[in-house]
Amino acid sequence: MNQLLKRMYHFLKANASEKELKTFMKVKKDLYKRKDNGFYVHAPQKEAKGKKQIKRIVNYVCRYAAHPAMSESRIISYDKENKKIYYYYDPHEDDAVVDEDDKIGRQFVTEDINDFIAKLIVHIPETAVHTTRYYGFYANHTTLDTSSEPKLYDDNEMKEMRKNQNWRLRLIQSYKYDPLICVCGATMEIIPELSYFVGYTNDE
Repeated sequence: MNQLLKRMYHFLKANASEKELKTFMKVKKDLYKRKDNGFYVHAPQKEAKGKKQIKRIVNYVCRYAAHPAMSESRIISYDKENKKIYYYYDPHEDDAVVDEDDKIGRQFVTEDINDFIAKLIVHIPETAVHTTRYYGFYANHTTLDTSSEPKLYDDNEMKEMRKNQNWRLRLIQSYKYDPLICVCGATMEIIPELSYFVGYTNDE
């Protein structure tokens, strides 16, 4: 928290107006007062000394950013009559612990469904608020020139990763179900000549 706010202060001091800087200082002071334990940020405790370690961190960050607040697979059961939900989570504190005996271990929670939903909906942005998931180097339409930067992944690795973006393969990996396999065992395919839209043009 300290590093983030300090960098924001130096940036605003050099680029923002005096009024904007004063507004930020009020927010900064309030954050230090209310968030006395800092912001909650969890990232792997690894030093990026080699290409292999950097790849692990990149994969972790990408997976973390692309997933929802909680995976459905962590929900064990739901008691509709008593409005209770039963789920589990693995404490982040265990990530840095090597000895299994010293780990907190998987935690199982039974919670009122309204309390559970309240924890989830805080991740929903306010009406008309647009969030930015990726920026800078990670943005889809970045203006940063990275042509001179060394590549983390070679062409073969990139080709393999692009294969995993195929919608059919992703459904198979996620649900263990091939959407193109018919109940008769044959692989379904689209035949335009037999489709409902045969003869359709963009002008119609």
